[in-house]
Amino acid sequence: MLNSDAISLYRDLFQVFGETKWWPGDTKDEIIVGAILTQNTTWSNVERSLARIRNGGLMSISALANVEQNTLIELIRSSGFYNQKSKTVLELSQRIRDRFGTIEQMKNERTDTLQEFLIDVPGIGQETMDAMLCYALDKPIFVVDKYTLRLLGRIGVSDASTIAQVKAYVHSTMGYDLEKLKNFHGLIVNFAKEYCRSKPKCEICPLQRKCDYGLCGGN
Repeated sequence: MLNSDAISLYRDLFQVFGETKWWPGDTKDEIIVGAILTQNTTWSNVERSLARIRNGGLMSISALANVEQNTLIELIRSSGFYNQKSKTVLELSQRIRDRFGTIEQMKNERTDTLQEFLIDVPGIGQETMDAMLCYALDKPIFVVDKYTLRLLGRIGVSDASTIAQVKAYVHSTMGYDLEKLKNFHGLIVNFAKEYCRSKPKCEICPLQRKCDYGLCGGN
């Protein structure tokens, strides 16, 4: 097994990639939108959509709350599932405007209050909600995605096969250091894209000799 605890895994990945500055986004409003648009698509597709929103002068919750859905559909078309995603962006923007006013004011709320608020919006699931909480609202919530589950499964963390188990595994040794939690997710994303792919590149992986999957020849 690569590591017995999350902080050791963090240090190994940090040696490879360092600070990731994850999540990509110039503002908290942009991070909120990006977390929705990235569902079931590549980040390059999301970047094109975000650029079009910015160029249209609409990259704020207040502006998006008032935009016509057909206009937003055209702006985010490159992200796919644009009918549903446009509805989610519009509804969330309107709810934030009506209840909190701005993202900065929203950040002052308790984590459990925000969780109840976000998960009630159609189109926002666990991963999207956690990404918003961590990266836009600065709550110490670790984001678990398919890359995380894949990596931990391959290195042999047998008790981290569900989202709840992964969070327990991470927080048990990393605590609730917001910046480390933000970077840890970014490190895993980068590592999964570079080495630990669905068809892994074990032969060039810098952690191969410490990984159960790699030591078995990628089988």
